[in-house]
Amino acid sequence: MTARYIDRFQAIAFDMNGTFMFDEDRFGPDQDYYGTYRTSGGTRLDREAVHSAVSATITGLGALYTEPGAEERFPSLREAIDRYAGDLGRDAVSIESVIAAHECGRIPEWSAEVLHALSKTHRLAIVCNLWALPDHWENEFVRAGIEDVFQAHVFSSSIGSIKPSLVPFCRALDALQLPAEQMLFVGDSLERDVRPAKSMGMGTVWITANGSDGAADRCAVSILELPGLA
Repeated sequence: MTARYIDRFQAIAFDMNGTFMFDEDRFGPDQDYYGTYRTSGGTRLDREAVHSAVSATITGLGALYTEPGAEERFPSLREAIDRYAGDLGRDAVSIESVIAAHECGRIPEWSAEVLHALSKTHRLAIVCNLWALPDHWENEFVRAGIEDVFQAHVFSSSIGSIKPSLVPFCRALDALQLPAEQMLFVGDSLERDVRPAKSMGMGTVWITANGSDGAADRCAVSILELPGLA
């Protein structure tokens, strides 16, 4: 019987968005930010002001990914709103809620089933770049029934560093008290997931439909394939 690749490791760490949580482009041109604003209790800003504030903030945050050194000192979402959208007063809280609601995706049932199965044989961790604080994602974990499968949660918005910084990866290793060689990292980004994890000595699986370019140790179309990788 062929040995499973995942059994070389004691723990498996996962990126989240695009790896086991999915949705359409939640910041695309058709998104109704104003509707979300009203649902979250906002009343003072009109539609144009809401869309302008959200667009300015996400554009500013997106540009930071290419700024040298930004990954080690990434601003909180509230700081970014103040920086890029201007002084919104008490409505900054509502705009923060709007962005958080649109950033959060949905965990399909099949993803939850795979994670539950893997949690029976491995310690699991999550290491994910987020703009908003993790409340919305934790609620989605509860909805999907996976709130107890992860033994370590590392959300960039809670620590001020984003991947590809090595800080989030180190936090996961510290939380599980494991050396890098005993952790497998699974993610959908070569630059933010695979390369930094591999540089630390972790095993790597790249979630991609495009095949391998040699950067990752293994490739898979989805996490459904993880248990069967040799």
